[in-house]
This record gives sequence, C-alpha cells and structure tokens, in this order.
Amino acid sequence: PVQFYLFSELANRTGDTELIRYFYPKLKQYYEFMAGRSASSTMRGPNRDGLIRSWDYFYNSGGWDDYPPQKAVHEQRLEKRCTPVVTTAHAVRCARILAYTAHLLAHGEDADRLEKDAERFTRALQEHAWDEGAGYFGYVLHDEQGRAAGFLRDASGVNHNMGLGGASPLFAGACTAEQAEGLWEKLASEEHLWSACGLSTVDRSAPYYRRDGYWNGAVRMPYQWMVFKAALDAGKTGFAFRIADTALRLWQ
Repeated sequence: PVQFYLFSELANRTGDTELIRYFYPKLKQYYEFMAGRSASSTMRGPNRDGLIRSWDYFYNSGGWDDYPPQKAVHEQRLEKRCTPVVTTAHAVRCARILAYTAHLLAHGEDADRLEKDAERFTRALQEHAWDEGAGYFGYVLHDEQGRAAGFLRDASGVNHNMGLGGASPLFAGACTAEQAEGLWEKLASEEHLWSACGLSTVDRSAPYYRRDGYWNGAVRMPYQWMVFKAALDAGKTGFAFRIADTALRLWQ
C-alpha cells in the first residue's frame, strides 16, 4: 500500500489541507478493503484470529516474488490456511496514518475506530505470530476451524519467515520493547540481515538464504526506506544514516 506512505510524506512535507481533505476518503475506502471490512473483501479469509492475507487477489504478500515463505505457501497450496505477517503489519501502519489524518480533519469517530483497528491487528500479531525461539514473527498456519495452529517452517523445522517479513511489525510500531531490541540487533548484524549493499531481504543465517536469489538474499530499495524510517522513529539515527548512506552510495 505505497499510496498511504506517499500520501503521508506529501502531507507532512506540504501541510496542504486541501490535499489531505481530497485524498482522505479515497484512502479510507482502500483501507476498508485492505482491512477486510468491505463487503466484497476476502482479506480476512476463513481464519478467526484477526490476521489478514491477500492471496485471493495476488501472488504477493509484500512485493517479494521468491521470498521463501511466500514461495512455500504457493508451492504447498496453503493459501487458504496460511497468513503472512507483512500484510497485517502494513495494515497497522496504514490505520495509524489514517487515524492521524482523521484527527487533523476532526473526524473523531473515524480516528477512534482506526486506532482500535491498529490495536486489534497488533494484538493479533502478538498473540499468534511471534515466534520466541526464532526471534521473528512467523507465517501462521490455521486449522479447519480457522484457528491459529503453529508456524510455517522449512524442511528442517526452522521458521520460514526469518527476514524482513518476520521483522515487519517493527516498522508498524507493533513490537514490544524486547522484540524490537532483538530485531534491531538482527537488522544491524552482518551475520543476519546487514550486508555490504544494505539490508538483505532474508536472514543470512537461515538455511534457505541464497546469494543468487531474486528477492531471496537480494537488497531491495523499498524496504531499505521502510526500515530507515522505522529507525528514525526509534531514535536510532546512526543506523538510519548507515542504511541511507549505503543505499545512496550503492545507487550512485
């Protein structure tokens, strides 16, 4: 949902109230679909834990074609049973952007509902998706009744979401302080997510990491920006600079 992030950047930079007033109802309609509240939306799917997924509409969960857990979902035909993490994380961030915008426009009821949505999605991630052993949030499998029933793992039993997808609640502000500390350590570590070219999409210690992958192991700019912004939010200005400086020098 890059439209929300572009809107947020433009609104913050310009303070243009006409722009904000014009785009708010359009983004709100988009959000209602993404959150699974529109009558035509199947984003919530059959699961009952509040996590969302977009498999009915698109192969991709977060813009990464051969990202290992996403690839495994389709290879094993788990679309009806498995929810990614990043889709719900984006929903949290979008709800917060819209809640702030609703406050600016004095739409108090909208703002309250959107803030409750962000809390509800965050609670779902915390209750069902956090894998303490891996130190990442995992793809959640569901039973026939739509209840959470464990994590998607690779053939060796390792959490399949060791990567930026597993760290995505960090940029949504959906982590506890302890979770965030562990994820920031992994992001900055050359043994895990940091590389000479920036943030790897997949943890370099994962058994399914590949040096010659497309999204698997590659450095992609959209998520460099997402984590850069999250680092600024967290007051980690040195790491934010390292991400930006690396990305810009690489591009140059």
